[in-house]
Amino acid sequence: MLKILVAYDGSAEAKRAVEWGSRLGEARVTVLGVAPTLGGSEVIADSVDPTFELDTFKGELREAAQQLQAAGVAAQAVEKAGNPAATIIETAESGGYDLVVVGVRGRHAIARFLFGSTADRVARHATTPVLVVR
Repeated sequence: MLKILVAYDGSAEAKRAVEWGSRLGEARVTVLGVAPTLGGSEVIADSVDPTFELDTFKGELREAAQQLQAAGVAAQAVEKAGNPAATIIETAESGGYDLVVVGVRGRHAIARFLFGSTADRVARHATTPVLVVR
């Protein structure tokens, strides 16, 4: 049985990634949400960016896992705090996942260069295979 990690941030692209989690055959899916922390701070609950709506995010994360469960997929929601790309990569490697699924916004090259992309960083640096969903 495949062990799949779906990165989830509440965006429309992440919701499409969750949908793909149910299309990949018999699998155990972990829907991972990473609350961004303030730059340079320790990774503790108090360091989560104060502009981030944590309660709303937790509810959406649970709903994403429930959507997969309703489709007959063994799924769980996991919430962490930290740098999203680094946390996704670390979780995939330490958890022995077979595949990481991430949604991408499809920004133009200039926007990606200026702002970066979590999906781009994960795809470039993960040792686990990555499925990028548009």
